[in-house]
Amino acid sequence: LLVIVFDFKKLVDLSVLTVAVQYLATSASVPVLRRRGRTGRFRLPAGPLIPVVAFGVVLAMMVTQLVQRGEGSIAIAGTFGVMLLVGIVPAAIYRAVTRHDKRAD
Repeated sequence: LLVIVFDFKKLVDLSVLTVAVQYLATSASVPVLRRRGRTGRFRLPAGPLIPVVAFGVVLAMMVTQLVQRGEGSIAIAGTFGVMLLVGIVPAAIYRAVTRHDKRAD
């Protein structure tokens, strides 16, 4: 469906944006998981500083690219937002239903 709307360059931009957002989510989850007591096989020195800096750098790169690219990037960001909602809404519904089922047991 996106192939009909965008050319190759815009599709590559959308792909890169998707990877960057995934990296943001991963960087943001590290401190949360550590706070919950889940640790990995090894810990890097400087603790939570690395994922916080990574989050800031990727966010700055994304904002810089969106500002430099102008209107075309707004369409890509909007499309990505719609794609994100299409994924989040069913996940939230599923989570609410499974929580309700667990409480009933």
